[in-house]
Amino acid sequence: MLGDINAQGLLLPVILSDDRRVEMPEPPVDFKGYLANRTEPLLLERLHSHTRDKRLTFVESIHRYYIDGVATLGSVTGLLHRFASSFEADAVIRNMLDGVRWPRPAYLKPDAHICIMASSVLVEHIEIRGLADRIKNGCLSPVDVCQEVRRIANSFPDIRQQLLDAVCLGVEEIIAAWDRLREDAAGRGTYMHQ
Repeated sequence: MLGDINAQGLLLPVILSDDRRVEMPEPPVDFKGYLANRTEPLLLERLHSHTRDKRLTFVESIHRYYIDGVATLGSVTGLLHRFASSFEADAVIRNMLDGVRWPRPAYLKPDAHICIMASSVLVEHIEIRGLADRIKNGCLSPVDVCQEVRRIANSFPDIRQQLLDAVCLGVEEIIAAWDRLREDAAGRGTYMHQ
């Protein structure tokens, strides 16, 4: 067999290097803080160690590399950051909210039907009440919900913003969701590189 099955039913590969059997570690459920608790050597370090590796040290807190105790000119990450602009979440979100494809499925509130029904203005519209019922009953996919919300919002411009506020995540909720995704992606990337 080429590997073992993990808890998620995925086949974990077994890597053979210099006639040694090295099994891929089970990925952590939560990547936040994973490396801080790690005590075993990194997988790539075990598989492909090199004598020059002993000369290299890395200070994670300041993201600085040293060779024989002398600081390097920088890191690949630092080089890339010099040529990239900073991410302006508020500006990106504002563009999303003003775009013709808003709302988008990833940004729908999980309790949108409750938020619609809680609005005395929105429940006056039979189409919007019907939308809330179809969302509640699972009759619409998230893509269909977005299409319906766009159609209704365009038909009733006077309540457009109230409908969008009832159905879509707010700016702070989007930023919080992006922060969670960023932390998870960074942890997964770090884990992948070990």
